[in-house]
Amino acid sequence: QAVIAYVCEESSIWEKITAAVCCARDLRLVHAARGQQSSMSDQDQELAQRGVWFLYSLETDYAIHHGMLPILDLGWGIQFPSFDKGEDVITVSYTFSELLHSVLKFQYSPRALNKSASAYDRRDRLQASCHVLNEWLSGLPAPLNEANDAKVLQSIKDDRQLRKAFRVFCMYHRAVFFIHCPWITPIATDDADLSGVAEQTRERCVERCVESAFAVVKLANSGLFWEKGLERDIGSSSMKWGNMGQLLLVSLCFIVYYLINGEKANRKTAMPYLAICGGLFGRLSLDSDEGSLMDHYLELIQVVRAS
Repeated sequence: QAVIAYVCEESSIWEKITAAVCCARDLRLVHAARGQQSSMSDQDQELAQRGVWFLYSLETDYAIHHGMLPILDLGWGIQFPSFDKGEDVITVSYTFSELLHSVLKFQYSPRALNKSASAYDRRDRLQASCHVLNEWLSGLPAPLNEANDAKVLQSIKDDRQLRKAFRVFCMYHRAVFFIHCPWITPIATDDADLSGVAEQTRERCVERCVESAFAVVKLANSGLFWEKGLERDIGSSSMKWGNMGQLLLVSLCFIVYYLINGEKANRKTAMPYLAICGGLFGRLSLDSDEGSLMDHYLELIQVVRAS
């Protein structure tokens, strides 16, 4: 029901997900997924485990997208799943959800924000989250462990494997934005005397986000993106504009930010990407009903002109 609501009835998604979580707990499927239900056969335990992974991925994605902490917190520790069965999409999705959840708790939960009193602490937390992201990527089976690079996607011939790699590409750059975006804020007065640590952290966050923004736009502008039908993700009904559409819109915002706040050389670098976004959003609005993406582009162009 939760999956169907994701596609057809957005208003009832959270209600269905919450009900599914309660059912999983009542049936003790979470215990089974952790290997704590000795009365179950190996086959039933594996089925329960994969069902909980799928539910956890679904819930975490929706909760974080709406600024909430997920209800499920599996806390795998040493039982974190491996990829001994190859390129398993459910395992990839689960481990990515676990990554986002851990970053949310470590960087953005009320407890974490109360502890992050200094610029040094915020920098250390940011670096730790980046390390976790890199570990997640390197732990994926080849070629998914290099799928953050669009050049790797260009070399994949098998369509099914390409779509898996494309999904990992979107996951990786979404995580980059999630980890770095909130720190791109004006420096507080109490951080001004900390040897420029706060400003250095802020500049590094801008650099990482802009690098990802350029990578997303480059891929969307490539022949591979259109020839292999990857643009269909933007018309996905499970999430407004799909994963790639969301990434393109965030990328456009960073390109505009770079144009307005960057040095002259930065503006020169970013301007071609702004033009590419115009062409991409224009084409997408012609090929589908995603005209609202073009509307957002035109609004941001007005911001650039006003500056």
